[in-house]
Amino acid sequence: MSFKRIERWIAGVRAPLKIKLQFGFFLVIGVLVLMGVVSLLATAEIREHAHQLDRIDESVHLALRVDHSILLQEHLSSMFLLTAQDTYTAKLETEQQKFRTLLAELRSSGGTGEEIAAIEQAFARNGRAVDQVRQLRREGHEHEAQALHVAQEHTIAHGIEALTKAAVARLRALQGAQHREMLAAQRRTTGAVVGFVVFSVALALMLGSILASSILHPVRKMDAALERIAQGNFVMLDDVVNRDELGTLVNNLNRTSRQLSALYANERQTAQVLEEQLASLERTEARRRQGQKMEAVGRLAGGVAHDFNNLLTVITGRAALLLMELSADDPKRRDIDLITQTADRASALTRQLLALSRKQVLQPRILDLNELVGSLEPILRRLIGEHIELHVLPAAGAAAVKADPTQIEQVILNLTVNARDAMSGGGTLSIELSQVSAGQLQFDEGDHVGPGVSLVVRDSGTGMTPDVQAHMFEPFFTTKEPGKGTGLGLATVYGIIKQSGGSVSVQSELGHGTTFMIWLPRVENPAPLEGPSRGSAELRAGRETILLVEDEDGVRELAREVLLAHGYTVIEARDGESALRIVEDRRERLHLLLTDVVMPKMGGPELVRRVIGRHPDVKVLYMSGYPDDALGEQGVLEPGAVLLQKPFTPQGMADKVRQLLDGTLISTNP
Repeated sequence: MSFKRIERWIAGVRAPLKIKLQFGFFLVIGVLVLMGVVSLLATAEIREHAHQLDRIDESVHLALRVDHSILLQEHLSSMFLLTAQDTYTAKLETEQQKFRTLLAELRSSGGTGEEIAAIEQAFARNGRAVDQVRQLRREGHEHEAQALHVAQEHTIAHGIEALTKAAVARLRALQGAQHREMLAAQRRTTGAVVGFVVFSVALALMLGSILASSILHPVRKMDAALERIAQGNFVMLDDVVNRDELGTLVNNLNRTSRQLSALYANERQTAQVLEEQLASLERTEARRRQGQKMEAVGRLAGGVAHDFNNLLTVITGRAALLLMELSADDPKRRDIDLITQTADRASALTRQLLALSRKQVLQPRILDLNELVGSLEPILRRLIGEHIELHVLPAAGAAAVKADPTQIEQVILNLTVNARDAMSGGGTLSIELSQVSAGQLQFDEGDHVGPGVSLVVRDSGTGMTPDVQAHMFEPFFTTKEPGKGTGLGLATVYGIIKQSGGSVSVQSELGHGTTFMIWLPRVENPAPLEGPSRGSAELRAGRETILLVEDEDGVRELAREVLLAHGYTVIEARDGESALRIVEDRRERLHLLLTDVVMPKMGGPELVRRVIGRHPDVKVLYMSGYPDDALGEQGVLEPGAVLLQKPFTPQGMADKVRQLLDGTLISTNP
């Protein structure tokens, strides 16, 4: 039976893998135990042979001692003949007793009965001969004693010596045979042990190989199958015959492969859905990062606007007061007008910073974009020059939206300037207006917009690379040379449209021009374009008492002079705590509290709450360099509060104070 057949037979046995391994283990252990038993029996045999050798060695030693003893007795007897001293007689008797003891020990250790009997008979004759020799010597028959000693005692002693030598020879022969038997037993034991060891090792290797093959074969098959499954090739294992845990594992693998094959059919569709979701997440993340950038710029712009607007309030206010004091033909009016114009430009820069961060104060109205673009067309033609063709395509019907007309004009002007710079060698600029229905347009943000008005600005210029498009709406990003661009144009467009509730998108390819598409919510019944209210032409006198609270000295002094010039009684304080002390000491009526919003020690809203506690009928007018919507979003101002936005003119402040006192002013912070 080949190993393969044995392997398949073992694999096909219906038994747990643990039982198969235990069977192989116990089989090898049984062989090793049998080897141990055989080794013990062989060792016992060798010990017995060794014991017999020890007894034979002892017998040989005793026989040699017997031989030596008889020689010593002969010598002592000879010495007695020569000296006739009793000392030798005593020694001879002692040696004779010792001889008898040795002979007895030889009888018990290995000497045969015949050998012992012959030696005893010879020793007895020797004893009688010794006694006769000693008797003759004592009687003075020295020659007879010596003759008897030689004739009998010497002869008998040599006979005993011959007997002992024969016994020694026999024992040595027996010793050699016993030694050879022990060596044979050792060789048999060694052979048996080596055979069992070789057999055990061979059996262990064979069983290990068979069991390992019956285990590793399905494992290798499963490993190869798993590798192919990982590559998308869902295979089945049919040549595994194991009926143990490995067989169960193979069946599970086949079932899993079938299930994965079914799931793999939908993998591409699922991957496509995930790719779309990932793209949507990337767009959302891009919008979030853009929003964070705009929020950071907004915080910066708000802080700059506050401090800058305080300075501009003093500049524009003082310039306006100087103009009121000068005659129409005074040459100093030119310098003051230049100061006013410069301040207006600085104020416009502040509004632009607020626009790109969507923090500026808007004045939205219902307007028709057809009329707005039509009124701008002459300005746009002069702006782009004669080398660029301008095509204006109005929408069919009214393109009504609710927005700040000034800001929308700023959007169109910025896009026109951007297109002009992209067509330095000439080209075509078109501005198209149309009404769109819900879901008709989709922008980069992925949102489907509702019904509205589409404003498309298209040029045939150089176009933009994808890298430029990714950053074009970021503040201060520009591709123009240093000194020829601020990087605020498109960022301002984006901020205005977003604050107006609209969306903006761009399509551009290098060398094929750029198209900006803007969507704004549509409204019904558009109103004609109107200019912003400039206030009353004349300052009206007042008689009320006003508490003026402002931490900026320049702004406070300007407001005080304007209010005094209009006839009001002015009580001024530089912070909230000072104003509160004035209110606590005053019992007369207080008509108006004109206060800054953000001040050290105590802010405007906290001051208002405390003042109203003592003067419930007092009117409140806030003034601040921060945008009013930013203050409202942060919870600084309460709903319904009236705000005077910095920078303001003396006429604007006087009008707003008068309107608030007369009850004709609508809140700017609903």
